[in-house]
Amino acid sequence: PFAAVMIVLVIFGRRASLPAALGQAYERGAR
Repeated sequence: PFAAVMIVLVIFGRRASLPAALGQAYERGAR
């Protein structure tokens, strides 16, 4: 499940040019 979430986040981030809100959430989850 975690892998799927990461993939979806990456796809959405790339499509939305990695917005600030998404970038912050992704960084928090990665750490």
